[in-house]
Amino acid sequence: MKSKRDFYAYGFTLVMALFMYQSAANFVYSSSRLMPELLAIGIVILSLAGLIKATIKYRSKAVVEEKKEKKRHGDRQVKPYLLHSLWFFGLFVGIWLIGFLPSSVIFILAYLRVNKVSWLKSAVTAGATAVVVYGLFVFLLEVELFSGILFGARI
Repeated sequence: MKSKRDFYAYGFTLVMALFMYQSAANFVYSSSRLMPELLAIGIVILSLAGLIKATIKYRSKAVVEEKKEKKRHGDRQVKPYLLHSLWFFGLFVGIWLIGFLPSSVIFILAYLRVNKVSWLKSAVTAGATAVVVYGLFVFLLEVELFSGILFGARI
């Protein structure tokens, strides 16, 4: 049933966000903590809202209708959750290994190409994102982006 699966997905996301917040608190440089902590706080808030919504939906009468619908059409909703989880896991591993900026560019380019966006649009979008992120965080806010353990970053 979808609402129960949503509950587990939001719960997992909440646990990962709390782990991310705790990990960011241990960073050596205080300027490196800002972005992960802000993201973690936002993800915690959204995950809690999702958990509340999933709980309400699970307890409502819509669950009965979902069970009937599932019997008719089968459970086809697992694949999107799994695919998106793999994409984000790959992004996090990439950030950890080669750093935030190169991983973001590779992630955006790969995601758009897999979803059948042209090479030109994919490259322009990935490049524009890199320029905006670099300009906003490195140039304007003077925040050092994580450079990855392969390039000598210290956590």
